[in-house]
Amino acid sequence: MHTFPSNIVYYVDPVSLEIKERVKMGFGKAEFNPDEMPADKPKQFYRSYLEAFSNKYAFVSGVRENDQYVFVFYYFNKKYFVARFNKKTKELQNGYSSFNKPGQFPPGDLLIGNCLYYVCEPQYVKYVVSDDLLDKKLIEVIGCLQNTDNKVIIKYHLK
Repeated sequence: MHTFPSNIVYYVDPVSLEIKERVKMGFGKAEFNPDEMPADKPKQFYRSYLEAFSNKYAFVSGVRENDQYVFVFYYFNKKYFVARFNKKTKELQNGYSSFNKPGQFPPGDLLIGNCLYYVCEPQYVKYVVSDDLLDKKLIEVIGCLQNTDNKVIIKYHLK
């Protein structure tokens, strides 16, 4: 379990319901201390705060995990990053996409095997999927989406 904007992943014991710290992620000089954020402000304040301090701090926006991988999604220096850690080989890979550009890589809604799934409102599909990854027919379909359409399920098969 991860709560934004903390750098800690927690484990909830299913029997005692006790919450225990499982992993604390470190970003060196870019380490963010949530206690430094003012409390009880409107949501827009926090968005502005993240934007204003993204060149100084890394903000973890989500963690997804399965038997093989741990994915850590974070925002730093106006870029969205994803770090993929292979539990077996201990290999760590990092990638990023620019803020407000097509093909961002926000935390997915579900991770199964090598597939990361997103459930998106139609107006946000263009931010999650890059045209570089699609064939011409799918680009046309996405272009026809209306804001009143049903949510779209996006599946990224990770290599």
